[in-house]
Amino acid sequence: MRDIYGALARVTFLAGDELRYVDFQQRVFTEMVRRRIMGESEVRDMFLAFVGARRFEEARGLRSRYPSFKLPSIPDTVVPAPLGEHRPWGAYAISDEGRRAEAVTLPLGKGPHIVVAMWTGCSVTEHAIEDILGDPEVSDRFRQNGMLLTTRFDAVGVEKWKTRFGLRDVYVAERAGGFPGIGFLSSPGFYFLQDGKIVYEFKGWGRRPESSSRARLQKGFEALGL
Repeated sequence: MRDIYGALARVTFLAGDELRYVDFQQRVFTEMVRRRIMGESEVRDMFLAFVGARRFEEARGLRSRYPSFKLPSIPDTVVPAPLGEHRPWGAYAISDEGRRAEAVTLPLGKGPHIVVAMWTGCSVTEHAIEDILGDPEVSDRFRQNGMLLTTRFDAVGVEKWKTRFGLRDVYVAERAGGFPGIGFLSSPGFYFLQDGKIVYEFKGWGRRPESSSRARLQKGFEALGL
C-alpha cells in the first residue's frame, strides 16, 4: 500500500489538475490511517496534494488533525474565483507576506506578454531574472511586459520573489490547464504571447557568456515587436 500511495503522491505533485488521482490518493490515505501505517511523510504528501488541487479547507483540516507535524504554510485567507469557475488565465495574486491569496484573471488575452513559468525554489530561474533585470538593454521591457508564474502554491516564496527583484507581477496559477501551451514541469520556461497566442518560447537559462539564452530572449522580444 505504501508503494501505491508513493506513486500517487508523485503523480499529484506533478499534476495537481488531475483531481481523480487526488481522490484516489485520499482513499488510499484514509485506509492507511485506518491501518495505522501512516506517518508524517504520508500526511505531508496528502497535504501537498490538497494544496495542489486548491482544496485548501481539506489541507487546513489535516493541519488541525496533525498539529505536531511540520507542514508547509498556506495563506490564512484565500479568495476564490466567483462561483469557483475555472477561467482562462486564472491565477492567485499573493499579498500580506503570503497570508492572503485572491483569484484574479491575468490580462494575457490582449497585447504582448512574457510569461516565465518557474518554481519558487529554482536557482536557475533566480540567475535568469538576475541577468535580465541587470541588463539595461532588456530590463525595462521585461518589467513592463513580463510576469512570473508558478503552479506550486508557495505563497511565502512568491512574496519573497516580488520583494527580492522588485517585481509586481508574480502569480500562482489556479491550474496548469488554464494556461494552454505553457509547461510547468521545468523551470524556467519563457513564453512570449501576443493577444493570447504563444509566438515564441524557449526553456532553461545559461549563465556562460557563450550561452544562447540571451539571444533567444532577444528573439522573443522581436517576435512581440518590442
